[in-house]
Amino acid sequence: GYAYRDTLQPIASRITGELVPSRPRAVGNAIELRRGANGHFHAAALINGTELDMLIDTGASRVSLSQADAQAAGIDMAALRYVAQVNTANGEVFMAPVRLAFVQIGTIRLDDVAGFVAPAGALGGSVIGMSFLERLSGYAVAGDTMTLTP
Repeated sequence: GYAYRDTLQPIASRITGELVPSRPRAVGNAIELRRGANGHFHAAALINGTELDMLIDTGASRVSLSQADAQAAGIDMAALRYVAQVNTANGEVFMAPVRLAFVQIGTIRLDDVAGFVAPAGALGGSVIGMSFLERLSGYAVAGDTMTLTP
């Protein structure tokens, strides 16, 4: 097995990508994500060092965290001020602006990322929005694969 490690590693990575679509797969310096069974792209992302399952949402202006995910990521919940009016698929919501120390998907890490924390019940799950995506050199979707390029 060791002698064939260079041959087997890409195959193992591809199989993992199919079985666990939210697991980022490195392809050169880019990251690939597979579309989930629900038709969306999800990523296992590190937010301030905490791994969270995040929906990739190009319609979201910022990385946005649910209450539970924000707390897990170490955000000071008592300091939050819900002053930013945001239009979501569920209507207008006031969210709390935050600065995230870092957001990382696979090998792509961005420091000091603008984010929001949603009030309880406002988000079905946390999302990677444009405050992360627009800082990449590119992102693209081809078939069932999303590619993030640092």
